[in-house]
Amino acid sequence: MIDGLPGTHILIKGNHDRGPDAMREVGFKAVLESAVVSLMGRKIWLSHRPLQFLPDGVDGVFHAHVHNADPANLHAAEKCAYIQPFCLNLSVEAIDYRPISFRAALKRLDAQKKMGALK
Repeated sequence: MIDGLPGTHILIKGNHDRGPDAMREVGFKAVLESAVVSLMGRKIWLSHRPLQFLPDGVDGVFHAHVHNADPANLHAAEKCAYIQPFCLNLSVEAIDYRPISFRAALKRLDAQKKMGALK
């Protein structure tokens, strides 16, 4: 399926993903624990899990670990003390199983940060 999608496929590895060699075999060009992307004058940290502290020089975090779960209902091992407003959940459940543009994700992040609460 991955080969049928346009673009270069880079995986930010999650807790249920197989090892890097296996993920490359299914079509990912690179398998990373995290990355920073710079687009439209913004720097965004990409990781599977939300972060508690914003790295220096980064405007926000895009993550997917919590899927669509209410943080209060996560298993004890998965709980974050608090999901920071600078962490935007972009799991497929949170974006209605549809692609989202970087511009749209930034707009959501900015609104969330302004509200100071998890969306």
